[in-house]
Amino acid sequence: ITHNETSTGVTNRLQALADVVKRRQRLLIVDGVSSIGSIELPVDGWGVDVAITASQKGWMLPPGVTMLSISKAAWQRQASARAPRFYFDWARAQKLQAKGMTFTTPAMSILFGLRES
Repeated sequence: ITHNETSTGVTNRLQALADVVKRRQRLLIVDGVSSIGSIELPVDGWGVDVAITASQKGWMLPPGVTMLSISKAAWQRQASARAPRFYFDWARAQKLQAKGMTFTTPAMSILFGLRES
């Protein structure tokens, strides 16, 4: 679900939509590219399983870095998924991050900008 639509400025009533999704025992995945960093999004409080954002728009930096917030339920679902993956291999990314590494070349200037913002 898109939290905020950039071109129109419409912000969806995500908490109400989250309640509907959770009643059906589904994962809630939120596009927060234009909202996270500028509009409140309490991921745990609203039951958001995956919140996706990027360095542009809400963080007011150049594009180039994607960030995810992932719930325990989403981690469990990803671990049991059978589809082959590389870019979306969260377990691989987590193992490398624990060692202070990344599996892709990071956009360092944007990471420095995020640290400052």
